[in-house]
Amino acid sequence: MKRKLMFLLMAGTCILETNAQLILNENFNSAASVLSATPSTNSWVRVNNSSPVGITSWFIGNAGIFPSFNGADSAYFAANYNSTATTGTINTWLITPTVSLANGGILKFATRTATSSTIVYPDRLQVYLNTAGTATSVSSFTTLIVSVNPSLTTTGYPTSWTVYTTTLSGITGTVSGRIGFRYSVPNAGPTGTNSSYIGLDAVEYSLPCANPTLSISSPTGGICSGSSINIAASGATTYTWSSGQNSASVTLSPSVTTIYTLTASSIPNCNSTETVAVTVTLTPNLAVSDVTTCLGTTATLAVSGASTYSWDTGSTSSSILVTPTVNTTYSVTGFNGVCQDTKTVSVAIGSSLSINAASSQSIVCAGSSLSLTASGAITYSWAPGTSTLQSISVSPSVTTAYTLSGASGSCTGVSTLVVNVLPTPSVGLTSSSGAVVCVSSAISFTASGASTYSWSASALTGSVISITTSSVAGTYTFGVIGTATNGCVRTATISRVADACVGIENVEENANTISIYPNPFSSELKISGLDGQLEIYNALGQLLWKQAVTANETLNTSEFAKGIYVLKLYNAENKLTQTSKAIKN
Repeated sequence: MKRKLMFLLMAGTCILETNAQLILNENFNSAASVLSATPSTNSWVRVNNSSPVGITSWFIGNAGIFPSFNGADSAYFAANYNSTATTGTINTWLITPTVSLANGGILKFATRTATSSTIVYPDRLQVYLNTAGTATSVSSFTTLIVSVNPSLTTTGYPTSWTVYTTTLSGITGTVSGRIGFRYSVPNAGPTGTNSSYIGLDAVEYSLPCANPTLSISSPTGGICSGSSINIAASGATTYTWSSGQNSASVTLSPSVTTIYTLTASSIPNCNSTETVAVTVTLTPNLAVSDVTTCLGTTATLAVSGASTYSWDTGSTSSSILVTPTVNTTYSVTGFNGVCQDTKTVSVAIGSSLSINAASSQSIVCAGSSLSLTASGAITYSWAPGTSTLQSISVSPSVTTAYTLSGASGSCTGVSTLVVNVLPTPSVGLTSSSGAVVCVSSAISFTASGASTYSWSASALTGSVISITTSSVAGTYTFGVIGTATNGCVRTATISRVADACVGIENVEENANTISIYPNPFSSELKISGLDGQLEIYNALGQLLWKQAVTANETLNTSEFAKGIYVLKLYNAENKLTQTSKAIKN
């Protein structure tokens, strides 16, 4: 009696054709989707001709033996040794629905057997064609196209899912038929020496594609930007353009030269692809300005925005000289290849020039600079001032009217420009300290004269801030930027010297109750009257000593170098009560 074995899963890989007419694609997701209660040309059929017939035929797979090739674990068909009784010959069939059979047709399927660590019982699977129609009698299946483990060896049947592929040949034309999967094992069954358990999954049958022959017609020569083009395709039934449109004829409006791809088919999955390039030439956008000139004065007309030009005067230059005696309108056409744009330009005869003075800013703060630029003439003169440049830089302290005089030949013109000047605040800055303070001291700064303030030495804002000086001696500059309600600003600075404070400086009235002696000192320094903490700094402001002190303390200073030292004394609440100087000799 054969034993029920436990098996390990090894997955195979299936690569599907992407350019073929898919006729059959079965993954055995459920028995109802495969086997019909009333067999027809569209259903799968099971036929068990085993001798003697056993208790099973083909059945939904057992996930406990091994899972499916794809889908749910039991989504495959299987056959085993119980297809025959005792020791017999297994001959059980699983037959596909009716399909169209033709040369070049491709059949794929995945199969495997169980793995075993003990006894291996050989299996065999054969695949036959019935090219004579819809019959399901096994005698109609006469053409063997695949045989898995034909010699019934113990190693010939794959023990992990393996995909088999075969291409049909020897068929005249296209015929209706079926494909039969035959589990065929002699000397099989529960007591036989052959047959175990096989699985079948991912059955796919496809015909070669008859790809449509596409034809695309479109006007030649491309289009100008801003224009549209109609392109028509033929030769298929469905069309998909890379532009997203799905009709045979499409209207396209690309802004730049674009290559469009058309994918079309008459049979699902049987596609042809063609491309068409639409060349886009930039349509010119001419820029030209009207001119006012004096009688008898030559005016220059300049145009830009195209590759070539044609004036109604006959000139093809981008710039022409004209000397009209009356108001005159000229026409110019610009070309980029076949794409063109036409503009007109007027030349007016006037006794005075239209002069324009432009400012980079209409309102400035006092002391700020701005640019004034003239146009409309050939020569210029500015007042106040004596500049004759076309562009000047000015820094008015109050609202000022600037007069521009311009001339072109005998024509002159005048223009006036007013620059409004806002006052800047008068920012003052004071501190709570004198010019010299001790290092690490707190200083209060007060700013005035503006609406809001920002401080260079701190992220604080407001008119009054407090800043602790550096622990390193030196000169430090503190600045504030004051902003008035009109948005104008001014900066004020103040400098303070941070000193090491090598002299004795009492910070509280009770500091006189603390004694430091002898001073100068040599190998010992005594502290009395302090109940708190002592810090000793060298002349560079570096902390050398820090310890708690109670009542009377004697410090061993034999290792101290000769020099001046600063002592900071803190009470029991860690408040600085005295800063003193001591000298070691």
